[in-house]
Amino acid sequence: MREGAYGDHSSQTIVENVENEVTFARRYLTSFLAGYDQENTLDRKWLEQLPLFLELRQVILYSSLYRNGNLASLDRWSRNFLERARRNMENSLPIIDMKKVILTTDV
Repeated sequence: MREGAYGDHSSQTIVENVENEVTFARRYLTSFLAGYDQENTLDRKWLEQLPLFLELRQVILYSSLYRNGNLASLDRWSRNFLERARRNMENSLPIIDMKKVILTTDV
């Protein structure tokens, strides 16, 4: 088994391929912002704050999973997310490196 991105086998799928993470983020954010733009106007200054909102989302999801109280019953995605989010927060790393994500919408 290949060693995971963070140095242990349990985190193998967390960030197994940075390109997959970037591709997912680009696809998700492009679609989300295109849909949002159909109903609302998003000023560029708010788009620049997106990393802060994503960080907040990471903290909220992390705390929600812990608040659940039954960590042993979490699915693989949730366990992997908890590990990645903890490492991100402990090391002041973004959930998504927005410098690597180029959006293809004209928001």
